[in-house]
Amino acid sequence: MSIDPKQYSDIERIHRCIQGGNFDERDVKEFLIAIREICPKNSIMRDFCDFIAHREKDRGETVEFVKKVRRQLSEDSNENKIIDIPLISFTKISTAINEILKLDQIRLEELKPERIKQFIVVLASILQNAKIVEKQSKSKDKKYNTTVNIAFGFNAEIVGAYTNFWLGDIAKAVEEKRGLGGTMLPIIAVRNTFFEPINPDYPEIEHFFQGIVKVECRKGKLEYDQTRPPKLPE
Repeated sequence: MSIDPKQYSDIERIHRCIQGGNFDERDVKEFLIAIREICPKNSIMRDFCDFIAHREKDRGETVEFVKKVRRQLSEDSNENKIIDIPLISFTKISTAINEILKLDQIRLEELKPERIKQFIVVLASILQNAKIVEKQSKSKDKKYNTTVNIAFGFNAEIVGAYTNFWLGDIAKAVEEKRGLGGTMLPIIAVRNTFFEPINPDYPEIEHFFQGIVKVECRKGKLEYDQTRPPKLPE
């Protein structure tokens, strides 16, 4: 798939902004839109690109990761119960981003690890309130589906996008095996070297934002702002 001059201009501009440590959610969205058609269809980057267009997803890499964890933690499963945290590793995302930048159609310099970490945190903020839909039946009746929400959160150790595993046996297994408390697992996350814990007395406890979070990188440092969620039309 080739890209046109306008597309390349957008990719080059956003790449320059990310390299310089000055970018926000809009830049990351535009970057994902611009590279979507040249991403391999089964790649994790294509999956993130699709999240920009489809806030509810029932297929793709992320959905498969969530399904795999649900299978692993089910009581009747013989699969290995050890869960990798986060579900999608930094290495996997970093490799995918830089492979896109090395494509013949782009040929831009690889991003440094620190910038990719910041990119991932901004992406995690974009994913707030998106939904993963697990189809439980071939029926078109949506009542048989399981929907899990994505939340943005962090503690003293990690920051990223989490999803909730609401089934009781899964919640119990997660709590026992990983000591995470509750039923939230990070889908994408990086070590938190950016934000102070919300509650210094309990730095290990994740804080999940009820309001709308927007994260941006300015002069090489991440900042976040939270506003009240809007009242949706009835």
